[in-house]
Amino acid sequence: MPDVSTLRELVDNGREKGESVTAFYRGRLNDQPVTFGDCSRIIERLGTYLLSKGLHSDHIAIIGENSTEWVLSFLAVTNSGNTAVPLDRGLPNEDLAELVRHCDCRAVIYSEKNRATMEFLQGLGKSYTDLKYIPLSEFDAYVAEGARLLDEGNTQFKDAGETIGRDTLASIVYTSGTTGKMKGVMLSHGNLASNTVAGCRFAEGDNAQLLLPLHHTFAWSSQMLAAFIYIKDLHISGDLKHILRDFQRNHPQNVAAVPLMADMLYKGIWDTAKRSGRDKKLKRGIRLSRFLIVFSGKCMRISGAGLRSYFAGAPPLIRKQKRVCMISAYKCWAAMVSRNALPSFRQTVIIIINSEASVCRFRVTG
Repeated sequence: MPDVSTLRELVDNGREKGESVTAFYRGRLNDQPVTFGDCSRIIERLGTYLLSKGLHSDHIAIIGENSTEWVLSFLAVTNSGNTAVPLDRGLPNEDLAELVRHCDCRAVIYSEKNRATMEFLQGLGKSYTDLKYIPLSEFDAYVAEGARLLDEGNTQFKDAGETIGRDTLASIVYTSGTTGKMKGVMLSHGNLASNTVAGCRFAEGDNAQLLLPLHHTFAWSSQMLAAFIYIKDLHISGDLKHILRDFQRNHPQNVAAVPLMADMLYKGIWDTAKRSGRDKKLKRGIRLSRFLIVFSGKCMRISGAGLRSYFAGAPPLIRKQKRVCMISAYKCWAAMVSRNALPSFRQTVIIIINSEASVCRFRVTG
């Protein structure tokens, strides 16, 4: 594992994996590759743009659905010496307004889907009209402006890097507020870098699918930031309604999710199997795979998938979810993305991180 203590060093580590190695995908169909070299250049250019707008050591909110632009904006904010404040785009406008005020944000980066929220904020008075509003719809224009400034000799981004250390504040993340008011948690560059490196020690597989909302830190350490250490080809799901479609299209080797998502996938798998008349075959396949695990230590893989690592975070998995994740999920997901029921054998790793912070690693080799 690399020895990194800041998110700047993490991005540099990704670049060292190869300038032309694909990191993420962009575009309406999520089919335009973004290499690690591209990431480094975009982050520098976007960070330069933000600094040129007078944003120095400030708090900048990010409100939007999952996207590569969200990821690169987060890293441009943190690596320019500013502090990212990711907010849940699904919160009521009144709650978002309170969090923006409470965190003393000077700017808001937002997606087109949250334009109505920005109009709501601007109608609340001077403290909100004075904010800098930065729509992601103009993302490429900001990057181009940053490139122009760099060509003219602007060194603000480079200079800001010299002030960033392990203890520099990188992000303020708000709790869900289930037991009271939402509270801001301060996370340093060192917090995020070390947590990411620690999680990567358990993972396997290059191609990954990011399902979790990007305002959750579990999405960062398990996949978004982990991409700069071991993941290649990280596909970002912009809408939970399309999880099954994304699995079918991308065949991920690595997935991170909360237990609720295991339930969603489980239901979707069986609904799909019943609609296609394959539910009986799926049941027989699961029974066979359990037999193979218990008696021969092998795991069935139905042609069409390649899942090797599954991270489950937050609350402990209930019995049904454990059955899905540890025994059935790998085969079920494979069946879901396959029109072919021919089995082959390979290795899979299931990783479960529960609320007591213990890590259980289950390896089935074949």
